[in-house]
Amino acid sequence: MVDINNTFSVNNTIDVLVVDDLDANLFAMKQMLLPLNVNILLASSATQGLRILLNQKVDIILLDYSMPEMNGLEMAEIIHSQFNEPPPIIFVTAHGTYIKELEQACYEMGAIDFMEKPVREHILIAKLKVLMALTEQKERLRQLATTDSLTGLKNRMAFADVLKFNLAVSLRQKTSMAVLAFDLDGFKLVNDQYGHAAGDELLIAFSNYLKKCTRESDVAARLGGDEFNVLLTNIHSVNEAVSVADKILQACLQPVIFEGISLQLQTSIGIAMCPEHTSSAMDILKFADAALYNAKNEGKGIIRVYSQRPEDAIALNKLNNVIDCKLLPVVNLGNESNIAGYQAIPILKSEAVFNNYFEVLEFTGRLGKQQQLNELVLNCAIASAKLLNTDKNKKPKLFFNFESYDSSVIFNLHQLEKNIQKLDQLNVQLVVLLNNWQSMLCNTNFISDLKQLAKNGLEVCLLDVGSTSIPTNLIKLDLCQYIVFSNDFIEDAKSDPIFEILISGVAKLAKQHNCKSIVANKLTTAESIKFANLECDYKVLS
Repeated sequence: MVDINNTFSVNNTIDVLVVDDLDANLFAMKQMLLPLNVNILLASSATQGLRILLNQKVDIILLDYSMPEMNGLEMAEIIHSQFNEPPPIIFVTAHGTYIKELEQACYEMGAIDFMEKPVREHILIAKLKVLMALTEQKERLRQLATTDSLTGLKNRMAFADVLKFNLAVSLRQKTSMAVLAFDLDGFKLVNDQYGHAAGDELLIAFSNYLKKCTRESDVAARLGGDEFNVLLTNIHSVNEAVSVADKILQACLQPVIFEGISLQLQTSIGIAMCPEHTSSAMDILKFADAALYNAKNEGKGIIRVYSQRPEDAIALNKLNNVIDCKLLPVVNLGNESNIAGYQAIPILKSEAVFNNYFEVLEFTGRLGKQQQLNELVLNCAIASAKLLNTDKNKKPKLFFNFESYDSSVIFNLHQLEKNIQKLDQLNVQLVVLLNNWQSMLCNTNFISDLKQLAKNGLEVCLLDVGSTSIPTNLIKLDLCQYIVFSNDFIEDAKSDPIFEILISGVAKLAKQHNCKSIVANKLTTAESIKFANLECDYKVLS
């Protein structure tokens, strides 16, 4: 059973669906409805009408009886069998006097009214005005029953209904969703010290952060007190949920001002996934709460993902023993003894636990432990770089890819800022390798994040340049210090003069903006000289 009222957010507009197989009738009905200032939805078949019903809010249906393939009675039967609270239906038909007992059949099928064509406009409008008033009153009552009065978020009852519906959709469409559980750390102390008005200010601020950091398709709720939940719909992996949780943590860093007093807002966050952890609405809430409990026990103000399998904990404990890192020198094309830095390549010491590194990425991604894996590999890389750097007066550059099993996540801004500070203390310059910059060029947050990281001393290297596009804007804005040409681009240039010209042009443009170009392919001595003459700067030694 579909509960349409819990599927879509309520707005102030009444949505009227008109279903008729004749375009002339649809046009005439639309003209009649225009003065009512309603949102008019038109469907030229019962099938199209049902599709609209399943994808958006509908308050009133004006339904023709005689239509090919599926008539109005059949459509009404489907509506009343599939919706817990179906919208009111008014049958509008030219067959009332021709089909015996049609009017009675329409009422038995759930219609609230029956009108014969030609429709008398003033009667139709009068009936619709009554229905509109009833609909608006019903929605006001629903809002009061399902909304938290302080924050405007959904309450516990409404969240449970939304969760149940979206869980069914997620399982049917084979997509993932996540539940985030929140508990404000130190909330009781604020209430005790400054009063409930101050506590309310924190709750309102936190609810605004939840709205700001989530999409329209996601659902935030206040369960009571300082307990909140967020439902993230249609996501691809737990890393997306962790990324949203991290955004919320960062938003909470901003102090809340109450009567001239600066209040600090902090939250712990637990995450559970469907179907990765469970396919039960009750269990996903329990699992999110269990992860939240772990977060509060481990220090508060942190994120924890639910892990339900004992073997996961065992495998996590063994990561330190199976992960290692090798460094590939990045050298000058004209002089291999001139080392610019090292590219970190994670490897497995042993295949007893994982068969390959991709399995490690999948495993840590599923548990939300990608940051832990990156930190582990980074520490290995730093240790190796310090050993390889014999010149203590020289700051080696470490080219590092903060890999993620979820390809939509490029980097964690907060994580990078912490690592920049750590590496600076160790006299190592971090250069972050970005794989997916192409898909993020239109994202204004991506550009602003790069600018912020540049201020903090981060250097950026863009991978696979030339495979699909060339980042001229990022180069001109001085937002990258290195580019790595794609393997295919380089291979084409080895034999095609046109590609030589292209690579030379990009390399020269990069040089004008203090950006170095790197060739990662294996090169012969002659090829190294060739690409050096094309204005390329470095190559990677494997």
